[in-house]
Amino acid sequence: MWWEARIFHAAEDVERPHAGSLLMLSMFLGLAVFGTAAAAIALPTFDLRTPFTRHHAEGLSAGTLAKAGARLDHEASKMAALAASSVDSHESYAETLGAMQERISTVRTPEQLRAIASMLAADNHRMRLETYGMARKLEASRAQLEVLHVSLERAQEQGLRDSLTKIGNRRAFDQALEDAVKTAADNLEPLSVVMVDIDRFKSINDRYGHQAGDAVLQAFAKILTRFARDRETVARFGGEEFAIVLPDTASLPASILAERLRSQIEVESFAIAMAGRLRVTASLGVAQLRDGERAGDLVNRADRLLYQAKSLGRNRVATV
Repeated sequence: MWWEARIFHAAEDVERPHAGSLLMLSMFLGLAVFGTAAAAIALPTFDLRTPFTRHHAEGLSAGTLAKAGARLDHEASKMAALAASSVDSHESYAETLGAMQERISTVRTPEQLRAIASMLAADNHRMRLETYGMARKLEASRAQLEVLHVSLERAQEQGLRDSLTKIGNRRAFDQALEDAVKTAADNLEPLSVVMVDIDRFKSINDRYGHQAGDAVLQAFAKILTRFARDRETVARFGGEEFAIVLPDTASLPASILAERLRSQIEVESFAIAMAGRLRVTASLGVAQLRDGERAGDLVNRADRLLYQAKSLGRNRVATV
């Protein structure tokens, strides 16, 4: 630094006026304080809560969640330790500056001034190295937290998707329905649920094998997805049963949609290895949310209507 060089020259030149040397040292102290403050401000800042508050644990297996949580805790602990170390280092440097300021008033000889300048230069160099090192460590931890953040997002998404059909699973359906029930209550909007079950699915597995059954489930899920709009959720409820959440939809338009879906399933043929092309039918139950009704009660009513459709001969839609 230019001012630092001037101070050392002042300390070495015994004939230089004492008042000028004190002025230079005071300016050096000011610049050192300013440089330290600027370096501290330049350090990266982080919200350690972000990886935990922006993402939920639902959908993750216990083992995956525990492992990811341990890694996040480790990185957070490293960053907390770095922050504590930075505070201690800045406090130590501040104490050094304070002590040097007090000693300036007692300077009587150039040698004393040279000693103070040397101490300040060494302490300032140490502080700059520590600040640089902490900044690099914090940046490395920040990058690692971003990687873990993405990993958690992917794990959560996988935990909410059915591995076979690639649509939402039961957990995804439950979450979507709970949100839809709350929105319907807040906005005084209708909400309907359609439960769909493939007729005589067991016979497909028995006759052609489980691989053929899996292929039918995959093709069936694609048909349901084609009929769904952006706000609507299609999920595999379990086995050969599927569910659709229809926000802002009353029972009549929901029943019309269900009938169109039933007709499309009836005419669609499924290309199955070792079985050629198969045709299947489906039974559907449609229920609209009632005032004050809970999500689970709505699903139970739609499910009862589904089995009513089956008891009436299958390949039909039952609604209230």
